[in-house]
Amino acid sequence: MGTSSQSARKFSGDGVESEQCQPSKLSWFRDQVVFLTGGTGGLGGCLVYKLALQLPTKRIFVLCRTSKDRAIARWKETMPTHFESILATGKIVFIVGDMTQQNYGISDDDLERLWKEATIILNCAANKSFTTNAYEAVTENCLPVLNLAKMASKFSRLVKFIHISTAYVNSFLPDGVVLERSYDPPTGHQCPEEELSRILSEGSTPATATFAWPCAQAKHLADELLINRHPGLPIMIIRPSFMGPAIQHPYPLYDPTSTNPFGVLTEMYLLGGGGDRVWHTLPGQPSATNIFDEVPIDLVANVILLHTMLQTKGIVHACAQLHVQCTGDEYIARAKRHVPHFLRKKRSCFKFSEDLSIPQCLFAELYRIGTRDWRFDCSRSKHLKQVQGALTLNLNEHGFGEYIEKRMKEIIDRIPLALEPVTSRL
Repeated sequence: MGTSSQSARKFSGDGVESEQCQPSKLSWFRDQVVFLTGGTGGLGGCLVYKLALQLPTKRIFVLCRTSKDRAIARWKETMPTHFESILATGKIVFIVGDMTQQNYGISDDDLERLWKEATIILNCAANKSFTTNAYEAVTENCLPVLNLAKMASKFSRLVKFIHISTAYVNSFLPDGVVLERSYDPPTGHQCPEEELSRILSEGSTPATATFAWPCAQAKHLADELLINRHPGLPIMIIRPSFMGPAIQHPYPLYDPTSTNPFGVLTEMYLLGGGGDRVWHTLPGQPSATNIFDEVPIDLVANVILLHTMLQTKGIVHACAQLHVQCTGDEYIARAKRHVPHFLRKKRSCFKFSEDLSIPQCLFAELYRIGTRDWRFDCSRSKHLKQVQGALTLNLNEHGFGEYIEKRMKEIIDRIPLALEPVTSRL
């Protein structure tokens, strides 16, 4: 599998030896004050847990849209055995604001405190919906990031600006190796500034159709404009693939959104009626022989925090290459092993076809990349696999087979198997 033929523009920083990431060196966080957006989401909650309970972080400003009570209620729901310990650290300071407003609608007093104290900006907020249109995606996933970067210029102690993007910003690329770089879009795309302006005025651009979803285009624009507009900021862009449930932290199978493709596909299989669910494949691809790229959410959090400590600059992937690379066929086979026998004959099957005249099932139409085969390179983190302790990337010792088995049990336990199978094109 060769590197993608699309031209790439390198945007990276100098690496730092992994010895600086050993547990004894985590004291670096002792002087750090984090301003976190998206702190009640899945990844954001995992980062709050780690920053508050596993690392000696000085303070964590958490942006919340309406009130701190709603944020606490969300943590109580998603981390019921940990939220009190997190609050008891005294590290959490809630900042009420709205990312759609100038300066995030933060009060003058809170802004002044952020400008004086925060050393790290960590942007985890995003709308990951596959169904938003390009205009909505840009207003939710691009403009707020650019607003935050503009605000960052006033942070007097800033050492790191971290933006969580997605590996699928490059979904316009052909199958193959995707490096930790900025790629030039296909011929015909306008410059990022012109693309953004056209989406805001016309609702989309011809380039929109070349991305898997409009939200991928919006995040691509955000990444490019961050780099172009703010060359003086210490920017790091983290690009995860799809995030699955946690292996360890905050607890095994932590997954507040429960929207990872593996889980959704499994529920479809168990709840659906008979018949085939068609997925299109590329010519010469008889089935899901592509890598189904998924990575545990706590591994993504560890990648973020390790590279933050190293003050890495540029683009960093957090993808299956750092965990376990399995094909879609392998995932399906592993999952089926744990389906009760009495259910198997009643369920629909996944059918893969190169015949594009056969209609796909609705989820294949929505997901779009189910049989695409990008190999997201994670070279910038490979040397960190030797790190031990709370931020380890070496999670394979927990057993991938056991991980899948536990996920299947959790899914089977929560769905209403007593109901008759629901026949649909899902």
